[in-house]
Amino acid sequence: MLASISGLKRAYMKHALILAPIFATCLSACSAPDGEFPSLNKRPFETQKPVEDIDKQPLLISETLPKSISAKLASLQSRHEAAANAYAKLLPAARQSAQTAAGLKAGSENWVSAHVKLSRLDKARADSVSALAEIDKMITTQLETNSDAQTPSFVHLLIPTQTAMANAVAAQNIEIRKLSLLIGL
Repeated sequence: MLASISGLKRAYMKHALILAPIFATCLSACSAPDGEFPSLNKRPFETQKPVEDIDKQPLLISETLPKSISAKLASLQSRHEAAANAYAKLLPAARQSAQTAAGLKAGSENWVSAHVKLSRLDKARADSVSALAEIDKMITTQLETNSDAQTPSFVHLLIPTQTAMANAVAAQNIEIRKLSLLIGL
């Protein structure tokens, strides 16, 4: 046992003598070079006040919608409500058909009937989705127009209608997805 320990010491010393110059060279690379280091003082642009755009005017906010926009918004709301009502009328039959078709073999009569009713349900709400897309486009156009702050903004007057429509369409999407999963694709 003692012989093997002394053999290990000799092997260690042999490797240490070989590796010592390599370690010394590596450590010398970590030393700092001669010369000046960069200053830690703040640079000029860090101490100056930020540049402000003096010509920028505050955004003008409109209290009312222009008549043309108000009329278009009323039309979009009517389209959405009509589509939502048509969707609501078809929903109970689509639910019943989906429950009947749940677990049935694809292609069976009840399975096909459930898919047809689900398709009709989706088609009934299409105008609601279209009306929402048009309101989104109106808002985008208004935001682009107001980028110069010359025209009064009325986006804040469109947001409540957009939000209500978006929530209704999202609820319809969830219901259609649940029925699709129930029927099986």
